[in-house]
Amino acid sequence: MKTAIELSDTDVDKAKPKVKPYRLRGGHRLYVLVSVAGTKTWLWAYRAPDGKDRVYKIGKFPDVSAAAARDARSKLEKILKSGKDPKDEAEAEDKKHDPAKGTLWPIVEKWLKKKKPVWSAYYYSQAVRFLERYVKDGIGQMQARDIAPKHIYELLSGIAEREKVDKASGEVKNSAPHVAIRIRHHLQGIFSLALVMDEADRNPVKDVGLTEVLGDKKLKTRNNAKLKPDQLGALLAKLDQHGGTEKTRIGLKLLLLTLARTGELRGASWSEFDLDGAVWVVPASRMKMRVEHTVPLSRQAVELLRELQKYGNKGLLFPNAKHPTKPMDANTFNHALARLGHGESLPWFRAHGSRGTGSTLINGMLANGVRKYPRDVIEAQLAHKVRGVEGAYNDADYLDQRIPMMQDWADYLDQLRAAAMQENIPASTLEYD
Repeated sequence: MKTAIELSDTDVDKAKPKVKPYRLRGGHRLYVLVSVAGTKTWLWAYRAPDGKDRVYKIGKFPDVSAAAARDARSKLEKILKSGKDPKDEAEAEDKKHDPAKGTLWPIVEKWLKKKKPVWSAYYYSQAVRFLERYVKDGIGQMQARDIAPKHIYELLSGIAEREKVDKASGEVKNSAPHVAIRIRHHLQGIFSLALVMDEADRNPVKDVGLTEVLGDKKLKTRNNAKLKPDQLGALLAKLDQHGGTEKTRIGLKLLLLTLARTGELRGASWSEFDLDGAVWVVPASRMKMRVEHTVPLSRQAVELLRELQKYGNKGLLFPNAKHPTKPMDANTFNHALARLGHGESLPWFRAHGSRGTGSTLINGMLANGVRKYPRDVIEAQLAHKVRGVEGAYNDADYLDQRIPMMQDWADYLDQLRAAAMQENIPASTLEYD
């Protein structure tokens, strides 16, 4: 029987994966790590000159044979006996040829590349913006292995303490803790990838909790108010008078009429719409759940879209004023709502809240004392994920019911607006609980 010192290519080749990773020992701290996936990697464990135990990755089998692995170990032992750390020597040699090798930023870019297909365009661009601003020129230029919890703490706590002064009001705002939390979440994933790539020995983010980062700062979580019928009617009435530009007013109304997500509407292009057929098909690539979504358009929504067409935009419905090939700024709708008083004299309400408000009020629609539209139909309109099921609702299954539902909803919004403008007009001819 062969001893562990005499590991051969045949021994390694015959090793089968198990439920957990395991080692095939080859003597003098040389071993093969067999993963649950069956990958076999030659590793050498040694004690560095500073007294710390380290592991040197020699290479993967069969690219590196048993004989080549033993030869590599012998060379590494000579470096160690000279008082040098073999791993540090190898990294220094690599840096001569590629100064960025081993630094964090290339790992960040690789991580972002993996995330791009599964994230929405807005969430992806936000992550890129945050990481480029706060990570790229700081810890992004450090060797990933050298980044310690203290570096993560200094970065995140510095972000959390940053304050911004509103130029218009002079008010000191501090939304930076939310940014620090988001970056911490991103760094968790980035270092997980670094570990898999063998570019890091640990995930330093795990040792830095939110309590340490935020200190005594309290996150101000403001939930969107679900507007009551009279509040919603007042908003619709005020939109026509003080809602910003005509495009912004149309956009806010379309959000209410379609119950789409703000990103879905801001990024919409005319090619997605069939106004004669009164339908809007949002491609899977722009949906949160990556499933194509069909949005039936009420008569009022089609009228607004035809009005929007008069502005001559041939690509996007709501192009950015400075960069016409990009959507309007994410905060445009919210700024308009803030100007109308929401968050000051009125409930804190932002564009995304139109979905919750619509869902609540449509759920309350009754016909002869019975809910007029099943909850699943409403959830399908919102393109929500089915609880306990992978994927989104098959919205085509409910399209026949969603068409009249969205027309009822549009008519109800007209009634609310009219009631707000002329108090003697009843708020609704439908029953609401």
